[in-house]
Amino acid sequence: RDSLGCELYYTLHGAISTPVPRHVLPGLQKWAPLQLHVFASAGDAVMAEQGYDRLRLWRQERALSGPFASTRAVVGLGLVLDLPLGRLEINLCHVLRSTQADRIKRGVQVGLTHSFT
Repeated sequence: RDSLGCELYYTLHGAISTPVPRHVLPGLQKWAPLQLHVFASAGDAVMAEQGYDRLRLWRQERALSGPFASTRAVVGLGLVLDLPLGRLEINLCHVLRSTQADRIKRGVQVGLTHSFT
């Protein structure tokens, strides 16, 4: 197992967001607009040989689970603040699907991302 990375991955993500009215948390919103969002994500990361083996087995047996047997899924809602430094998210997440190897931490998730586009 490669707990630090992978050679193949796939992900599917969908989100709906809406602006939070400016009178809600006005001190915070003077820096950047605040948004509320709901989201769902699914995906997996595997080593190449593991992915090829799953695909080969699926082609031979046409098993229902096939190459996507270990797909993880999560839904959540949260607040998004688009700062000049990046996107700050505070989310409440609920794991829908995981594997025994995953270490699930329930509760609030905070993240800061930067777009390079």
